[in-house]
Amino acid sequence: MAFDLEEAKTHLREHGWVRVPSVLTAEEAAGVLDRLWKAKEAAEARGEDTYLSFLDPNPSNVRVFYLLELDKIFRELVSHSTAISMVKAVLGENFLISNFTANIARPGSQSMALHSDQSIVFPDPWQNVWALNVIWCLTDVNKENGATQYIPGSNK
Repeated sequence: MAFDLEEAKTHLREHGWVRVPSVLTAEEAAGVLDRLWKAKEAAEARGEDTYLSFLDPNPSNVRVFYLLELDKIFRELVSHSTAISMVKAVLGENFLISNFTANIARPGSQSMALHSDQSIVFPDPWQNVWALNVIWCLTDVNKENGATQYIPGSNK
């Protein structure tokens, strides 16, 4: 069955999440992953922490900030037509990219505490959707290896 972008947008608006398969080829994803690890090394070389104890329960989660500055490939991802199309489907034409960071969930990673990313953008109570995350999965992701967990209906 062929992927339908319009159906994906409808699913995203209704359910608050959607999986968009094969936006990157396996080779492209591997290339981005390689450059992500290089960005991590560059961040550490300039003294940035890649483990934040106030966010993650152990150092198996690696955080890399300032990706747009560290490599052109991340500027290409943040402006990817599929990602932009999905964001516009929820937030409309006028939106602000508030951050573009990486969380590399390595073996042994544990979940963060339950939280809402929207609270960073707009204080509760939330009557409307004010924030949306685009997650680029560069490897297979599942609960066991640190996938983002979502509470059904939390987008309403």
